[in-house]
Amino acid sequence: MSRPAYTFLVCPDPVLALGQAREVLAVHGAADWPVATYRGDEELPPQFWQDFQSVGLFGGSKALFVRHAEAFDAAMLGKLSPLLAGFNEAAWPFFCIERPWERGKPKLLKVLTKQKFWTLADKRKWVWRSPGLTDKTLPDHLRRELTARGLSADGRVFQTLCRTLPHDAAALATELDKLALAAAGGSIEPAHLELVTARPSVDFWTLVSDLSEGRGKDALWRRVLNGESGMLFMLLGSLARDVRAMQLLLAGQAEEVKLPPWVKDKKTAQARRLGTAGLARVLDLALAAELSVKSGHATEGQALERLVAGLYDLFSPRSPQRRPMR
Repeated sequence: MSRPAYTFLVCPDPVLALGQAREVLAVHGAADWPVATYRGDEELPPQFWQDFQSVGLFGGSKALFVRHAEAFDAAMLGKLSPLLAGFNEAAWPFFCIERPWERGKPKLLKVLTKQKFWTLADKRKWVWRSPGLTDKTLPDHLRRELTARGLSADGRVFQTLCRTLPHDAAALATELDKLALAAAGGSIEPAHLELVTARPSVDFWTLVSDLSEGRGKDALWRRVLNGESGMLFMLLGSLARDVRAMQLLLAGQAEEVKLPPWVKDKKTAQARRLGTAGLARVLDLALAAELSVKSGHATEGQALERLVAGLYDLFSPRSPQRRPMR
């Protein structure tokens, strides 16, 4: 066996993980293998199992890139275990663990790390770990991306890009593509930086978590008041998805919610604290914010402040809505 039987990519950024998968394929002479992408937070289709067990007689070799493998439960891992115990020269699965890192380290579930195939992968260095794009890792990534586009940036411009470009590989690539058009494949000048969409000052996952758990009030308001155009509607989208998921969880329809188990547990606890009345109130606040902007009665900034104030009050421990539903 000249290459890994399977590979785990522990990284919250799927674009970086796919890039690593392609690099590893190239190292082992498999750069021309087609890559089939699947999602572990959804039911894997029959085609996945067919690809996984293919002997390569007709379709040739194939790489299988499985996103959100952190959503696999014990039953799914048990189903995968006998397949990962062997080696299939026609199929190379890459499992992407996209759970956010905490305190600079990946948070891996014991249901995964206790599996024999994980222990073997870790021992044989079939596990790649990356925190994604951070203040520390972004500069090197940016240099590679600039070189790939035939672009250059002097020290001051480069540092400005490091401070403003998003910590998301797909979004960063979009911003660099805009700069490449403006710079015509040459040097990025200070005037070109006006084209860059600044990194959002509000992390929406953190914002919603802070609101729901009633913590970090001062820091929360600093992020909101420093926010830029577009934040309101991004937050509205996040809230709408959260409320739909929590309504299903509260109704006992957890199987309808396509989220990793650890996220489901968190959302279930939130849903129980709010109850049906609290979830309805979240939707009322979101609708009021949207209508106030579209009707011209408020700016996005004003609507965002009112929305966050209402949500903070709702999620506050003093709020009667936080009494558990009986």
